[in-house]
Parts: sequence; C-alpha cells; structure tokens
Amino acid sequence: MQPEYEGLREHSYVLDAIKAIFFACIPISLLLSYKVVDVAGLTFVAGAVVYAFLFPCTDIVGEIWGKDEAKKIVKIGLIAYVITGVLVALAIYLPPAEFFAPNEAKYEEVLGLTPRLVVAAIITYFVAQLNDVLLFSKIRQMTNGKHLWLRNNLSTAVSQAIDTVLFLSLGFGGVFPWSVLFGMMVGQYLVKLFIAAVDTPVVYIVVALIRRRDNQ
Repeated sequence: MQPEYEGLREHSYVLDAIKAIFFACIPISLLLSYKVVDVAGLTFVAGAVVYAFLFPCTDIVGEIWGKDEAKKIVKIGLIAYVITGVLVALAIYLPPAEFFAPNEAKYEEVLGLTPRLVVAAIITYFVAQLNDVLLFSKIRQMTNGKHLWLRNNLSTAVSQAIDTVLFLSLGFGGVFPWSVLFGMMVGQYLVKLFIAAVDTPVVYIVVALIRRRDNQ
C-alpha cells in the first residue's frame, strides 16, 4: 500500500512523535512483563497495558505513510527489544559497588528477565506486529480506504489474539498450570481489546488532523 497523501514531509514531526512513543513502549513493556497482576478479576502481565499502545501507532503510520513505513518501524522495534534484553543482562552481570551490594539481590529479582521471557517477547512481538501491519493494509485495500474503525479494530483484535496466546505459551508454559495460563490469556486479551476500543477515537483524531493539514 502506497501512502495516500502527498506532501507529508511537513508532518515528519508527527511521524517522529509516533515513533518515539512506539520505541519507548518496547523496553517498558518488556520490563513490566515479569509481574502478573489482577484487576477487577482479570489476570494479566503488567506489560500488556503498555504493549497494547504499539498497535495504534503502526495503524496510524500504515494509514498515512503506508505499509512499508509501518513495517520499517516494526523491524527497528525488533532491534530495540534485543538491545533492551542485552543491556539489562549486562547491567546485572556487572559487579555492584560495595555500598550497593546489599541491594544487588533485589535489583536482580526486579530486572532479572529470564532469557526465555526475552526470546518469547521478541518472537511474539515480530509475529503479531507484522501480522497487524499486513492485515490492516489488506483490509484497507478491500474497503477502498473506507471504514478506518473496522481495519483498526479488526487487525488489532486478530493480532492481539496471536500475541496473547503466543507470548504466554512461550514465556510461561510449564511455569504456571495451563488452567492458570488460560485464565491469563482471557484476562490479558480482554484488557487489550478494551484499550483497542478506547484508542480508536485517538486514531481517528490523529489521522483527521493530518488530513486536514494536508488539505489546507
């Protein structure tokens, strides 16, 4: 899919801002994924809330700047995931200062991401995000550019389902009973769907503002 709008160079600051949000959410979501929370009876990893914001970012980019630009962001984000995992491991490996030594165990407990969890996050991220970009573009072609709400929510719903099942299976399979994991999958998916529904107006507003600017 080619970008629909011409003269978008003047909106490069908008693209830069979206990229900044996207890349900031990656390490934060990874670091928060080690904690499992329970909110209103729904069990999910804390990082899922932050991670869910990646999808509207790529949807906006795909809608305005095209599929290729959205794919580029996803690929760069993959590098960000790897760098985050490596740097956290390096920080833990480095010897602590003498006065900090009593806190080292707590530091490792909080930031000690297991290699399995990092690998699960990287694989899941790439599969789900790439699927979202491609499905969003496909629906856009099928609807002739109409019904933004449909492709935004449908592509996200499908991709989030893939993401949820894949990440929890790869990251926590065998750690928690599968009955617990299934409950986490349901809770995490519902939370992500809620965020997707809430961010739909935001996607519309950002896209509308860019279109209006181009038409001036």
